[in-house]
Amino acid sequence: MRLTYLKKCLTKVRSDSVFIASTEDYKLLETFNNLTKEKYQEMSDDAKGLINEVTKLQNSYSNFSPYIAQIDDISRQVEFLEQVTLELDEYSKQLEYKFKKVLR
Repeated sequence: MRLTYLKKCLTKVRSDSVFIASTEDYKLLETFNNLTKEKYQEMSDDAKGLINEVTKLQNSYSNFSPYIAQIDDISRQVEFLEQVTLELDEYSKQLEYKFKKVLR
């Protein structure tokens, strides 16, 4: 009889410790879930901030787009003028050579 009582007590202790261990596991899991939720919320907030900044940059770019086009046009004109200057310089050297040749 005593042995049966001990078995019952041991079974109850085992089931209680399994229940306590399961409860602690669930509490730990809940803590991990809450921390993960907070981390994902921070990441979401960061992503929203980045989206706002990208939108601002796109608006700034669209505002500066006409000026960028003007700069590109001016750059092409300067390249053309440099080419013309080089050709004029070469032509003037040829004229100088011919002029000196005629004077001799």
